[in-house]
Amino acid sequence: MSASQSTAVAPPVLGRPGLDMARIGQPGSVVLSRWLQQRPGGVKRAGLSAHTPLRLVPGGARRNYAAAQINRLTEGWTTSNLSANAEIQGGIDNLRARSRQLARDNDYVKKFLSLVATNVVGRANPRLQVRALKDLRNPDATTALDKAANDAIEIHYARWGKTADITGHHKTALYQPVCDALGREPDYWYWGHLHNGIVYAQQGGLHARCAGHGAIPYGNASELDGHSRVLWSETQDAKDPAYPLRVLNGYAKIRLVGEEIFEEFIGEDGSVRWSSK
Repeated sequence: MSASQSTAVAPPVLGRPGLDMARIGQPGSVVLSRWLQQRPGGVKRAGLSAHTPLRLVPGGARRNYAAAQINRLTEGWTTSNLSANAEIQGGIDNLRARSRQLARDNDYVKKFLSLVATNVVGRANPRLQVRALKDLRNPDATTALDKAANDAIEIHYARWGKTADITGHHKTALYQPVCDALGREPDYWYWGHLHNGIVYAQQGGLHARCAGHGAIPYGNASELDGHSRVLWSETQDAKDPAYPLRVLNGYAKIRLVGEEIFEEFIGEDGSVRWSSK
């Protein structure tokens, strides 16, 4: 062979185990062609010939979520991907003005704001508002709120609320004056302004009892379950269809025998719910 002559040599095919090189070289979609051929009349129904190469749909035309499509139906739908703060920052003045206008003129918005004010607990939390009336023994007197009494109750309730606790961790402001008057801790203390039935474990020389479960419907105080300072609290379902979450009402029964005191908490069904015996 002379120096001017040349021979084309095909590059070697680097195959991999299990790779069908003949199939790779076939134009079109091998999988789709085989699927159509296996179905009776599939190629004909598709309007193709047996030798037409089948190709996949180009990437730009593949199926996508309807909400992501851009067409005449969605052209007005924003595709901005900014954060809520960034969106508000650019239009806060307009948003505020339009919101205030809706609150003044739109009945639906007025109703919504009224529902929010009535039913949503705000950052100030619920507050007690007492509406006790002045002495009504004179039927001819004009009905009026007792402002002095109402203010006093609300002020003291707010003070109590700052340390309110039903697990026995805190003592009220009344406790120390009583100790000062007795010269020591009281042996027993019963109260009923809290709507629950609770027997506390002895703390120092004090046996504390809450017997405020006489009539007002109340539920199970789950925060007392298994508490080390609580010997017993009422948890028995009252099976009251009018108040499905209500637990048993009841009362406390105390007997003094010589220097001993015997206590029982009785349920509305007559059962002994707790006894000191």
